[in-house]
Amino acid sequence: MAPTHADGLLRRLARFRCGGVAIDGHKEATASLSIEPFCPPEVVLPLVQHAGPPARALVKRKTHVTRGECIAEAADGGAPVHASVSGTVERIALQPHPTLTEAPAIVITTDPQAIEPVWEEVPGWQGLSTEQMLAAIAAAGIVGLGGAAGRSASLTSQAIIG
Repeated sequence: MAPTHADGLLRRLARFRCGGVAIDGHKEATASLSIEPFCPPEVVLPLVQHAGPPARALVKRKTHVTRGECIAEAADGGAPVHASVSGTVERIALQPHPTLTEAPAIVITTDPQAIEPVWEEVPGWQGLSTEQMLAAIAAAGIVGLGGAAGRSASLTSQAIIG
């Protein structure tokens, strides 16, 4: 019987002591191409970013927002949402959602000519107390990418405090 693609894959898997998959790169077609900046015409930012309640919108239709600006505040232990682009709020409405059927979302029409904000390191952040650091993580709206969809501030607090 002739070897199959699955046989070759199993042979490659056998080379890993800790598991994993070795797949050929197949990058020849794009390896010499430069990465070009991309600005989508609009972005959809769900107000449900984790397993908790949806955030409350702080902006209205036709509001101009700047990348990094807080556009929705955390509700009842939820996570705030920040604009990932600069532009104008087109609408706040139910939109398709990756884990829910649909969820409220802020739709922003991007401004490709917007001047990008400059963020600088917060001086002395290493000297912040645990509570101050957790508050900063919560205010940043950082949520986990794992299956539990938890707020990073809650997960970090549980890991540190127990």
